[in-house]
Order: sequence, then C-alpha cells, then structure tokens
Amino acid sequence: MVLFCISILVPFMNAVSISLSGYAEVAAGNIGIWPRGFNVDGYRKLISNDMFLRSFANTVFITAVNTVLVILIALCAGFALAHKRMVGRRVVFYYYLITMFFNGGLIPTFLIVNAVGINNTYWALILPSVCNVFYIIVFKNVIDQLPRDLLESAEIDGAGEFLTLWNVVLPLVLPMTAAFTVFSAVAYWNEWFNVLIYIRNEKLWTLQYHLRDILVEDRKSTRLNSSH
Repeated sequence: MVLFCISILVPFMNAVSISLSGYAEVAAGNIGIWPRGFNVDGYRKLISNDMFLRSFANTVFITAVNTVLVILIALCAGFALAHKRMVGRRVVFYYYLITMFFNGGLIPTFLIVNAVGINNTYWALILPSVCNVFYIIVFKNVIDQLPRDLLESAEIDGAGEFLTLWNVVLPLVLPMTAAFTVFSAVAYWNEWFNVLIYIRNEKLWTLQYHLRDILVEDRKSTRLNSSH
C-alpha cells in the first residue's frame, strides 16, 4: 500500500515542482520532486488573468451537469433494458451496442450539432456525450444478475418503476455508480477538445482549454523573442 501511494504521489509532486520551477530547468529536464530555480510567474499570470475564474466555473458546471446526466441516463437505460417486460428490449440493446463499434465520427457529429443550432453554447459540450453506451451495458448486465425476488417483492408492495429503481436497485449498484461517477467527472474535467471544435465564445471556454490557450500563446511569444 505504501508503494502504491508513492506511485501516485511522486508524479503529482513532480507536476507541482515543474509549476514552481524556472523555464530553463524545466526545458532541460532537471526537475524531480523538488523545484529548481523557484519561480511563481505562472501562478501570477494565471491569477491575474480575468478568464481564469470564468473558465474554472464553466468547467465545474459542465463537469457536474454531464456527470449527473450520464449516470442518470445510463442507470435508467440499464434498468429498462434489464426489465423482462420491456417490448423490443433486445433490439434496443443491439442498437446501442452497434454504436460502440461503428461511431458516427467527428464530422457527422459536428454537422448535427450545427444543424440543431447548439453550436457555441453549453449544450454543445453536454448533449453529444451525454449517453455512455458502455455504462448502460454494464448497468444492464449487473441489474440482470440481481435476485428477481427483490424486484418482485417491491412490485407486490406497490412500488412503481422509479421507486423500485431508487429504493431497491440503486443501493445494490451504488459502488459501481460511485466508480462511474468518478470516471466521468475526471474525464469531463479534463475535456478540452469539444471546446476546440464547437466553441468560439471565450466566455464558454473550460479551464483546460483556457490553460492550453495560455501555453500556446506563451510558446508563440517565446519563439518570436528567440527569433529576434
């Protein structure tokens, strides 16, 4: 367990050390777990940037909304597909499954986003990735393995579909739900590519894309200075 913790802490300490080190030391690859040529100019530039707090708030909002919707849709869809009385559930299941192997691709997705008029809005960062087929299939398979007596007893007691899902199924799949929540939150927190594709308004930029833009601008200015 100690070795496992070290394997996680060392890369984190290295990232912090790089952020507190001088550019020359970082470029030379001399940074370990301690800073060299102590420098906080990056933090000063970030904090003084007016877009920092805005992009941070955008990231928190998109991460929270996307994570909640993805987990909710996957759980409800998995529960529906596991329901024996759902008409055409096998057809729907294979319809979902096909999308894992044959994705529409970037260009068709971009055209659809433009066609429905959500380009350059928060919805462009939410709706295209709100359905995770892998989560749906995992939830469906796990719910299929639950004792049918529990679901039938809830039905006998007068519980509807949503009460059965909330009071019976969700507590039994809570560990898996928590794991998927963490995976989704981390993925959406690090998202920047969709911003590059769909967003032109700087006020809608996420933190990761804003940081990327700062790095790109710094590299351009460094090349110009070196050329002069």
